[in-house]
Amino acid sequence: MKHYVYKSSHYLIQMIIPGVFTMLIGIYCLFQLVFGSHNVLFLFVLFLCTYNVWNLFVSASNPSEIWADDENLVFISLSKVHKYKIGDIHQFAMRVMSGNGRIYMTINHGGFTKGRYWVRTEEFSDGKELTDYFYTLDAKINPKSLFTRARSQGREPVEKRK
Repeated sequence: MKHYVYKSSHYLIQMIIPGVFTMLIGIYCLFQLVFGSHNVLFLFVLFLCTYNVWNLFVSASNPSEIWADDENLVFISLSKVHKYKIGDIHQFAMRVMSGNGRIYMTINHGGFTKGRYWVRTEEFSDGKELTDYFYTLDAKINPKSLFTRARSQGREPVEKRK
């Protein structure tokens, strides 16, 4: 099983510190709503903070480690472990954002606490290999999808040139 690890200093700076800061802003907004002004802006910001904190600390949507092979896929974030057997995945969708560096994916329709992941592949060890793994997994689970067909057709001319 291949182990991919988010660069620890980057995870701290890009995920943990902003998550804690967002939590503090959310607490401030809650305090303002309860004891201070009842401004609707505080309610809106509290909602955004709650969503961000939930994704980072509760649902583990931003993994710090990924274990992957042909049989299992494991996401680890802040001691939360989400494990999937490849054969049990009946739905897999991924959206590539900003080049190949960021992927949003849902597994088995993604729930409120499990199955939705933001993966910054360029921040992981062997990020290119991890990106290729997700493309291959998508092709395996969704062989007739437009994304898979476009990707395979794009590879054919490149492979012919080699």
